[in-house]
This record gives sequence, structure tokens and C-alpha cells, in this order.
Amino acid sequence: MSRTSFWSILSFVLAFILTIWLSLKSLGIQFGTTLEIWQQDRAYKNTTGVIFLSLILSQWILSISRTIYKTNGEAWQRIKEVHLIVGMLTLIMAFLHAWNLGFGMLFFLMGLFILNTLLSSVYTLKSEGVLLKNINLNFLLPGHIIFSVAITLLSLMHWWLVMTFN
Repeated sequence: MSRTSFWSILSFVLAFILTIWLSLKSLGIQFGTTLEIWQQDRAYKNTTGVIFLSLILSQWILSISRTIYKTNGEAWQRIKEVHLIVGMLTLIMAFLHAWNLGFGMLFFLMGLFILNTLLSSVYTLKSEGVLLKNINLNFLLPGHIIFSVAITLLSLMHWWLVMTFN
């Protein structure tokens, strides 16, 4: 198994765990952890939010390096692996930042974020030949990019709303 497959599998598992955690929280199940206490503090939410947004924005380095700098070969593989690692860290930061799925736009944003992580993990595993070898899944990469644009725009909008009205 390649390193990119490893990071994709890890991201998929983390997205699944995050989905279960947030679903249980949305049902009103309390875990009583120190993390839940921290997540109620405004400074904690602002700090994790800025880190979360920074990680989301840093993911665009992959697209910039491919389209503007025409990166390929071994450099492309390194950038792709960093993209997967940062994606996994972004998922962990989502868990640290959001203690429930929220409502309205925040619900849509978290749901789209988790779905995008699952989509990109399946795409990477498919392109590596680990999963679904004989199935045509050409829509996965364009879908991942469209979801990423939506997540970036919604995250920037959320940041602006928080900074403006809090």
C-alpha cells in the first residue's frame, strides 16, 4: 500500500468517526469531555476556527501548483501527499472546532466537508488501484473540486459573519 493510500484510508476512517460523533451529539447525547467544555469558550472557538480556515485555504496549494506552476513527477507526488496529510489534519481540526453539526449554513458546511473528505478518499484509493478498480468514477475529482470551492466560500462567509457579529 502506498503512502497516499494510507493517508486516504486514515482520512476516510476519521471522517466516518467524525460523522458518528456529530450525529450522536445532534441527537443530544452528551459525552462530558474536557473538549466539550473548551468548545464553549469563545477564545478556543476563534483560535480553532482560524486554524481550521487556514488549513482549508492551504489545501488550494495543490491546485495552484498543478495549474500555475505545472508541477509533475516526484514534486507532484510530494505535494499530493502533503495535500492528503493536511486534509486529514483539517478533519481533526473540524472535530476540535465543531462540537455539533449546527443549523442552517453550518449544518450544510460540516456535512459538505465530511462528504468531500469521503469523496476525495474514495477518489485517491480508486486512482491508486486499491478500491473499485473496474468502476468508472470520473465524476469524483470534479465533484471534489466543486465541493472544495463551496466549502472554501462557505468557510470564508462563516468567518466573516463571526468576525462581524461577535
